[in-house]
Amino acid sequence: MKPNLVEFGDFVPDRALLGAPGSTEALNVIPDEDGFRPVQDFAALSDAADSRLQGATASRNKAGDAYIYAGNASKLYSLVGNILTDVSIAAGYNGALDTNWKFAKFGETILATNLADPLQSITFGGTNFANALTSTLTPKARHIAIVSDFVVLGNTSDAVDGAKPGRVWWLAQNSAVDADPSASTLCDFNDIADGGDVQGIVGGEYGTIFQETQVSRMTLVGPPLIFQFDALERVSGCPIPNSIVARGRRTYYYSHEGFMFFDGVTATPIGNARVDRWFADQFSQVNNSHVSSAIDPVNKLAIWAFAGTGASGSDPNRLLMYHWPSNKWGYAEINLELIFQALNQGYTLDSLDSVGTDIDDAALFPFSLDSRAWTGIGIVLGAFDTSNKYGTLSGSNLAATLETNESQPFAQQRSKVTEHRPLVSNGESAVTGTITGAIASRETTLAASSFGTAVDINANGAVTQESTGRYHRFRTTIPAGAAWDRAQGVAFLAAGAGNN
Repeated sequence: MKPNLVEFGDFVPDRALLGAPGSTEALNVIPDEDGFRPVQDFAALSDAADSRLQGATASRNKAGDAYIYAGNASKLYSLVGNILTDVSIAAGYNGALDTNWKFAKFGETILATNLADPLQSITFGGTNFANALTSTLTPKARHIAIVSDFVVLGNTSDAVDGAKPGRVWWLAQNSAVDADPSASTLCDFNDIADGGDVQGIVGGEYGTIFQETQVSRMTLVGPPLIFQFDALERVSGCPIPNSIVARGRRTYYYSHEGFMFFDGVTATPIGNARVDRWFADQFSQVNNSHVSSAIDPVNKLAIWAFAGTGASGSDPNRLLMYHWPSNKWGYAEINLELIFQALNQGYTLDSLDSVGTDIDDAALFPFSLDSRAWTGIGIVLGAFDTSNKYGTLSGSNLAATLETNESQPFAQQRSKVTEHRPLVSNGESAVTGTITGAIASRETTLAASSFGTAVDINANGAVTQESTGRYHRFRTTIPAGAAWDRAQGVAFLAAGAGNN
């Protein structure tokens, strides 16, 4: 009897079953260096908006208070104390179902744009958004970012030139109100000759401009050019604007060649021979505007929400997750409208009642009421579900399924597996919930590969199930609500069964 160990490696559905360098299934699990961890279900926290949310942002003011803003086709909302409040201009908005709100923080102001309506602004804690631009020209835009100390708009439309999808327009220096080109204010625009529509802008010390067929850098050089534009990648443009997500200088996006990582100079494939074909086979460009993406810095993930296999309509039903420290993938099935990097808003005076009613009780209120302990300090993955409610992935663990690659325990021989052990743990605590295991065995790669009946693990942590063939792979299923923290692989026993 030969002991064997096969790890749950990277999620690589694009590879052949036999000898794949990873797992053929990694559902509802977060990849990391030690295997996979559980994904928690969506937990609603707020009341509902009146229609699908089409963009959201979270930021802090100078005092450290967290603010969340979100928008749908006709309204912009603020989220305070888990209550969504309409903070739109009086006339509301004219967004289409296939447009998205994009946001940027500029000083103590949040700017919002959706191309259909004038650029919007609100100061933190303000009552309502208002039209931001007071200049003669008032361009509308699909995209917005802050580059150095300039508000930069991309894919614009204005009353003079009409729609200019390849235009990048920067406002006057240190201004969110002046869009009139001027040598004295340094306001101007640039129509990028090649590359197609501007699909997104990543701000910072320099700007990164993503277009349909190229990626360019926007560098502040001063008059007379003001900004210099240099094409860095001419083959890996972005067909899905909302796939662009950045963490500092690290940017991840979906290109015509698959998922990419851009370091500010070079685009590197990260989904090739792993998840690119899996994604392309189930994603439809019809659902392009419903894609959203976010960075989860706590779990070190870049995450994309999209409508995939089994989706009802265009709303996303899958989260594809890339763990950059280990260069591994996983995915989850959750029905959501939108994901974004959010902030823990902490407590309001009203919600402090859940802590206690006596603020003089030092055991319940060990800190002053203006302490960051109450205002919130955490970054979280925020989302809106298909009921238009805000929440986080903080519910119970989802049911998880992991499948190993296919292996041949004995070279050029058949073998009989007599038992296998799913290596699932919960730190120093016990795993709860009944884990099941199943085996898929076949005699030749020409034959179909299908799993047999799932069997519960026994008191010794083993699945006592026999299966004979040349090639074997293993499925481990962890039920919803189970307590566990790591799934690392499967240990199994196999004996040679001859060549016939």
